[in-house]
Amino acid sequence: MKIKLESLLKSPFEIHETDDFYKIESNSVTRHEIEFEIFPTKIILPVREGELIEDFEGFEIGDTYSLTYPGTASMKTVVIFQDDFNFLIGGSPSYEYTKISLTRIDSHRFTLSFLSKNHLYYLIPFYEKWRQAADKYKFKMQFTYALRNNNKPKYFLQIGVKTPQCIVNIKNLEELIPVVEKFHKLFGEGNIVHLYGTNEAGFDRMFPDYTIDPALGGEKAMRSLLREIKAMNLMSSHHYNPRISDVNWIKANPGYEGAIIKKNNEKVIEPYAGAPHYVMNPNHKKWFDRCFETVNYLSDLGLDYLEIDQFTYQRNFYVDGRALALGYKDMVDKFSETGQRFWLEGVSDIFKLEENNFYQILIRNRAQRWENGENRRGYPFGRSYAEFFMYMHPDTEVSHQIFTENKKFDRIIEQYKTAKKINASVYDLELGFFDEDYTDNMITIAKMIKAYDKENSNSTL
Repeated sequence: MKIKLESLLKSPFEIHETDDFYKIESNSVTRHEIEFEIFPTKIILPVREGELIEDFEGFEIGDTYSLTYPGTASMKTVVIFQDDFNFLIGGSPSYEYTKISLTRIDSHRFTLSFLSKNHLYYLIPFYEKWRQAADKYKFKMQFTYALRNNNKPKYFLQIGVKTPQCIVNIKNLEELIPVVEKFHKLFGEGNIVHLYGTNEAGFDRMFPDYTIDPALGGEKAMRSLLREIKAMNLMSSHHYNPRISDVNWIKANPGYEGAIIKKNNEKVIEPYAGAPHYVMNPNHKKWFDRCFETVNYLSDLGLDYLEIDQFTYQRNFYVDGRALALGYKDMVDKFSETGQRFWLEGVSDIFKLEENNFYQILIRNRAQRWENGENRRGYPFGRSYAEFFMYMHPDTEVSHQIFTENKKFDRIIEQYKTAKKINASVYDLELGFFDEDYTDNMITIAKMIKAYDKENSNSTL
């Protein structure tokens, strides 16, 4: 295969060739691009847990599909299958921004590029099994692995309370106690109840204000609910997003405008739950401190876990100065210092989590891209391939969705089997916002899992 290094004349690439791999290095302080010409029959991209693309018919000529690392891309590792030459290219884990792009040139030819300012890649050929190349890559990277948590997997029940449109089907948070009791009866002790949309403005609105809705009983009702959860030997969790801020919240608190990320000198705005939100810089001290005011508020209520939403799931941005991922690392480190358990939406190869903290493998059935072709959610050209990330980083504690926001009962067992295959620590049940069907749906899921386990004599309930 022909390897094209477009910036060879102006960037100090070094290529070291051995019998079984190429090592490509550069320590340039300027951003530059490595580009490969490929003729793929199949490809594995590091879209979070992995996207396996086996059909390129939907990929139009001239179309570019991209990921940003750390962010939508969990790793800097791509696997290419071709008729004559298969290879894995693996990059050194880093907190620095990298853009990974796949562009269709003609009916058979694509370019694969890595845009970054720091490069250390191993290009490793293989015949049939990509895992053989992955083993060589992991050896070259000198990856070490901790002992995996081999405890019985926890079930993770998500309960939404107030929608972004402020639709709510309870008058007090304590009305959720019966559904928690049912969860306890069906799935047992030691599992986790996750709450979101408990704030007055509704889910995903007016962040970073997470004040518990006074109309639902406020903090008093929340503390009562959490005490009942603990009394059943269950654990509690609550949603929290430090990546974005509601535009209206910034208008009411203009002192935080300096923390808004800018691209081409324009403030970055993303639509989220039907409302515009600014993307915020975690390196900005005032914003960082405001984030932990919220963390301390939620922790004081008695929650066992906090979700740190989006920053290992959504797109990353290149900013001058300190990489955004380093600000997020500071957040993860501070969580660990305080002893507050947490979990992260998405997966990543750079944030090493202590035991009992975990990543979420979030299955999105609805694919979507940003206007520039970058992945926003789902798998536009392929399917989720969780075995990819978990083979590369087998000691990572993850949750895997058994039931998703799309409520597809016909996929429960398929996703349950995947969770078992990858040795997930947590089995995620995203039943959506609490309504008249919520408890019945939970009962149906439990029956399906029990029936499968009984048939296969491997019960987890």
